[in-house]
Amino acid sequence: MDKIIGKNLKLEKVIEIAGICKKQKLDLHAFFVVGFPGETKQNIKNTFDFAYMLNKKYDVAPSFNIATPLIGTKLYEEAKKQGYIIEELNSENLMIGSLFKTGGLIKTNEFNPEGLRRDIDKFYKRLFLLQLKKPGYLFKRLIRNPQTFLFKTKILMDFAFSRKKKK
Repeated sequence: MDKIIGKNLKLEKVIEIAGICKKQKLDLHAFFVVGFPGETKQNIKNTFDFAYMLNKKYDVAPSFNIATPLIGTKLYEEAKKQGYIIEELNSENLMIGSLFKTGGLIKTNEFNPEGLRRDIDKFYKRLFLLQLKKPGYLFKRLIRNPQTFLFKTKILMDFAFSRKKKK
């Protein structure tokens, strides 16, 4: 986060704010991006574990995306310099590459787009199972905001059950 996108975010502060929001009964949503140059498999696993912990302890709803090297950004320059961009960028593959089910335009020795998509799918399945175990969690979400609940449930169900395994 610090080197490529300059987000000097302290995770302790995120946890503190998540605790305050839960205490005040405010819904909180966190957006995570994986697949940056320099990220290791362990870094990526730590990101998934952090998102899972935030949901488990503080009911923070996580969303995951794969880093997209937009032309003109530091991410693009770094990925291009290192030879990590898997195909020449144009408007079509940038659009497809930024979608979470088909995304990923960066490949390193540590990860590739297909592996990242599998990891994201596994995370959402794990998250769905966690939410099923929380007493009253799903009912509370339904009562609080039925439209959002149904939309998010559909997304979770799609992630958990609709992806076919490749042979």
